[in-house]
Amino acid sequence: MELISAKGLPGYVPTAEALGADPASIMRSVHIDPKLLIDPDSEDVIAFDKVLSLLNLTEEITGCRHFGALMGLNQNLTSLGDIGQLAKLSSDVGTALQAVASYLHLDWQNAATLHVEIFGELCHQQISVDSRGNARHFVEASLVSIFRLLKLLTGSTFKLERVEFSHLLSSDARFYSKLFKAPVKFSQEKNLLIFSSRYLKMPISTSDQELNMLVQRYLDNLDALYPNDFVSKVKELIKRSLPLATCTADSLANMLSIHRRTMHRLLRDRGTSFTELLLEHRRSHSKYLLSQTGLPLTPIANVLGYADLSAFSHAFKKWYGVSPAAYRKLTRE
Repeated sequence: MELISAKGLPGYVPTAEALGADPASIMRSVHIDPKLLIDPDSEDVIAFDKVLSLLNLTEEITGCRHFGALMGLNQNLTSLGDIGQLAKLSSDVGTALQAVASYLHLDWQNAATLHVEIFGELCHQQISVDSRGNARHFVEASLVSIFRLLKLLTGSTFKLERVEFSHLLSSDARFYSKLFKAPVKFSQEKNLLIFSSRYLKMPISTSDQELNMLVQRYLDNLDALYPNDFVSKVKELIKRSLPLATCTADSLANMLSIHRRTMHRLLRDRGTSFTELLLEHRRSHSKYLLSQTGLPLTPIANVLGYADLSAFSHAFKKWYGVSPAAYRKLTRE
């Protein structure tokens, strides 16, 4: 089960209240104990599917189609706790982002991951989320929060090149353009903040290497208590490598720095296999891409690692009894 730390949603309560809603009542409606978000403890966790239900129900009650983005505006460096403190104490922006990406699983656990990729003069800050539900509000809240973190670390001169969301546009596009002060595209392959890689080298004025090492040591001790979930690691590598056409047992084993036979044995000991995890991701992510995004069918097939649309269509019909196009139509009716 995908879980998320109750501390990872600090912006929910003030945002819901500002829109005239009763957050405690909404939490009880989706079977979440209100105290988990009103006064979260360090060990409190919530099932991720309940979090998604909470955010989607709040949208229905408030009528605010960009509730997640507003929630992100109510999250700041303090909201990230010790992870935010580590970023603030880092030597430069690139080191800070890597620190956040490395330790954010302590809050998000198996629900989502954050990673940074550099493509020449551009940096892609990407969030990958479990794809079995409508995670639109969670994604928007997360990217807005990271955007605010970047502005805080770099100063007022920070500027995005563009923002990309994999979900459909469901609110006024002008709201997002004004918020990010950059072009915002929807129905894309990934959820990204894209900005100049030159920002990564910018020094942070609050840097303190001695304190940074102390905070990092503390987080490492917490990380040691976090279960070493090998299956989750393989799942994440499958998600990241499929669109790049590098998703093979050999390539994943190489990324994990182990032999392919070792990877197969470790997965077998945990009651699964590379083939089963690959199929599981393709099945769940195909439904998400068809129902929650506007991507054409051929790019969806490519994202899922199929050679062509016909191969994807054949597999999807075998799984669900209908073609991808028919399934998309059914979810839009």
